[in-house]
Formats: sequence, C-alpha cells, structure tokens
Amino acid sequence: MAHTLTLAQRDGVACVACNGDRGYMVPVGTLDGIPMFEHPSCAAGGPQEAILVVGDTTTPDGLASVTALAYDVASRMQMPTVVAMGRQYDVRAFDTVVYDETSYLDSIDSTVLWAEASEADMPVLTLDDLEEFDLIAECTWCGETADDDPMPTLIEGVWMPARFCGGCIDEAERQERVNA
Repeated sequence: MAHTLTLAQRDGVACVACNGDRGYMVPVGTLDGIPMFEHPSCAAGGPQEAILVVGDTTTPDGLASVTALAYDVASRMQMPTVVAMGRQYDVRAFDTVVYDETSYLDSIDSTVLWAEASEADMPVLTLDDLEEFDLIAECTWCGETADDDPMPTLIEGVWMPARFCGGCIDEAERQERVNA
C-alpha cells in the first residue's frame, strides 16, 4: 500500500483516500511510525443525505437563529438537517451546506466551515437560495400532499423532516387509543 500513497499522504498531511489536505480528518493508523489521516466522508464512501447548517452558535441568540434556520431548511428540503456546533465537521460528509448569511462571519468555526465547503466546490446555499425550491410534503403512509407545512422533529440533534400528514397522524393516534 505504501507505494500507492503520495508523499503528502505518507507524511500524514493529506487524506489517504482522496489526497486532499484540507478539512477535518481523523487518524486511521500509522505507516512507518507516521500517523495517517482520512476525511470521515471518504471513510463513509461519500456524502450522506443530510444538510449541514452553518452560522454563529457561540451565543444563545445566535444558536436560536441558526436552529430556526435549520428547522426551515428541513421543512423546505425534506432532508435531515444538522446545526454545526463547532468546527469538527467534515463538510464533504454532507450533501449541501446552508449558511446563515447574517452570522456566519461572526464566529471562526462557522467561517472556516463555510470556506471549506466553498473550496470543496459543493453546494453552499443561503435561505434565499432555498426559496427557489418548491416545498413538497408527501405523506409516507397515504401519499397525499399535505395542505399545511410539514413540521420537522428534533431527534438527537438532527432536524428530521416530517413524513406524515395530519390526517394519518390523527388516525394513528386514534388506532393507538383503540388498541390500548
């Protein structure tokens, strides 16, 4: 394997999979006593179907603003959405990065993540950019399009998009009461 690595990879400054020398990497072993590193997205086989939301989360107001943005993104895009808390994210592990254009330059972490995403030549969008996407909310059970906006749910730090219409939720709750 050592003969297929570039000098930067053998020196431990570039990802052993993609040879990229920027972005968040984790140690994956050693070669001749030198630690080797890899981007988590390379180890996972590419980006996950999720969106990373970047903005200033260093203050309570900033965190509330970025969390609200993540909620809006999950509603509009119908994809799991993660709020970046700190810099320890491999932006390439995400399908898209959405940044809070009012605050992303207010913290070093969010500025670095925005720059890494821009440099990686991946989709980097604002909420205004997302307004161009149609909001489609189809119920997983009945397939009908919901009349109201879907309401994402926060599960273990990830905004998960709504998948069921109000009528199906009401019916499921009624069935649960009947079966109890």
